[in-house]
Amino acid sequence: MTGGRLENVGSMNIPLNVAGGTVAVGPAQGTTLISGDFTLGALATLSLDSVTLNQAAVHDRLAVTGIVNLGGTLSLEGDFGPVGVPLTILDNQGTAPIVGNFLGLPEGSTFSSGGSQFQITYAGGTGNDVVVSVVVPEPASLGAIVLAMAGLLGGRRSRRRARG
Repeated sequence: MTGGRLENVGSMNIPLNVAGGTVAVGPAQGTTLISGDFTLGALATLSLDSVTLNQAAVHDRLAVTGIVNLGGTLSLEGDFGPVGVPLTILDNQGTAPIVGNFLGLPEGSTFSSGGSQFQITYAGGTGNDVVVSVVVPEPASLGAIVLAMAGLLGGRRSRRRARG
């Protein structure tokens, strides 16, 4: 696949090499099974979403029976549940480790996507799965948010006094 969007595919009985475009797992917070190898090239995106039902995240998952090669972008949208709960987003059903990583996301890194902050591992689950967990923003980030809010509130008060 060199472009476009592949979405809502329940299963594929062939290897999938995505050089460009988007693979959107589904349907509707479901699992897509690829019976064969999966390659996500540098110009491609894996898109997953999640909702919270009864206080638990119900999320998309990609399952692959063959070799997994990653190099493209990861996009997460929706509510991936409470802080610290590990969610397997790529279930590597083979025995080989995952080759590569998502663009700019080395092992253990934190990143923002879809309005949340996550930490990623490529050695989660059974030892060779991609797992993300929602994390609390770092104190420096929280401090910046608090300062920005204080600045906004202070600016509003100054304008009110100037009008009165």
